[in-house]
Amino acid sequence: MVRQAVDVDELVIDSLKLWKLLNKEDPLPAVLVGAAFVEKALVTLLSRFLITGSDTAKNILSEKGILGEFFRCSQMAYCLGLISDLVLHNVERIAKIRNLFAHSHTQLGFDDKDVSALCSQLKPLGVIPWVSQPGFKELNPKTQAEVRELDQHNREFLKAFSKRSGRDCFNLIVMAVFARIIRSVRATTHRESVKEPD
Repeated sequence: MVRQAVDVDELVIDSLKLWKLLNKEDPLPAVLVGAAFVEKALVTLLSRFLITGSDTAKNILSEKGILGEFFRCSQMAYCLGLISDLVLHNVERIAKIRNLFAHSHTQLGFDDKDVSALCSQLKPLGVIPWVSQPGFKELNPKTQAEVRELDQHNREFLKAFSKRSGRDCFNLIVMAVFARIIRSVRATTHRESVKEPD
């Protein structure tokens, strides 16, 4: 099975749904979907970087490929200079939190000792306003208003990051990491395959 890259504008619009889900759902679906969202953004970023139209590139990103794991995708994106060390640090914690929830035989919450310890290791990133992202002006007025509200919430939230709950920190970091990856996707272009001389 090939993990598919997604159109970057579609991901940005879906991020509004993600924000609502992160804040309203029980911890398990919030963590699983939040981590899946970050992973999808990484796959989209790496897909954008690799050569176009290549089955080899698609296979590398498939679930059984070299980059078939969330952790490997984040390491590769970092080694290619597509994400910063701070984003990598947070992505690794997001993946570990996801694994705790996904592999627990009992119901976990953000107050669990191991989850709480990982959340306390998340490091704040500066907020990249969504309104400054390309494509914002093409959104419908209702969506633009929701994006502005999200930007304001993120700025306020960041002011007291260290005093927030584990869940609040997880939610903000997922959104901030996602914004960083999307910025990288927009700045990255496909490579062309090397042609042998005649």
